[in-house]
Formats: sequence, structure tokens, C-alpha cells
Amino acid sequence: MFWNWLFYTVHWSVWAILGLTIVGAVQYFWGWQKALAALGVVAGVVLLGRARQQGWQDKVKADLKAADKLIAKASKARSDAAKDLAAHPDDLRKDDGFRRD
Repeated sequence: MFWNWLFYTVHWSVWAILGLTIVGAVQYFWGWQKALAALGVVAGVVLLGRARQQGWQDKVKADLKAADKLIAKASKARSDAAKDLAAHPDDLRKDDGFRRD
């Protein structure tokens, strides 16, 4: 969706600059009291956006770490199987109890 792309790809500092611009406009048209309320809302929205972006980055890091672990585990299993086959080449033809006609 467009909104997810917008929230996750636009850097949080851009959102902060946009929010401060909105606060400035509110202050210009309606005064300081409304501007402080707008500043509170903008700060909440910017912090929420920053937290969402950081959470997404943490998820991506965790996923990459898990993928690296699985790749290492698979390559270790492959090398162990190759070593086992090289050490005992006759075991390949042993009967394991299953018929393969």
C-alpha cells in the first residue's frame, strides 16, 4: 500500500521537518496556545513513525541473522554428509529397509 511505503521509506527527520512547518503555520494563524497543542501532536506522530521504522529495521536484522544461521546449518550438514560419504562409500549401497523399485 502507498501509506506503508510512505511511512517506512520516508526518513523520520523529513516527517519532523514537515511537522515543524505545520506547527509554524498553526502558530502564525492561530497563536502560541494552539501551536503548542499542535507541537504535542506532531511530536507524537513523529516519535511513533520513528519507532515503527526502528522496529522494522530490527525485524529485518533479525530475519537476516536467522537466514545466515540456516545457511550455515545447511552448509555444515552438506559438508558432514560429503565427509560421511567419503569415509564410508560402501554405505550408500547398504539395505536400509526401504524398497525403491
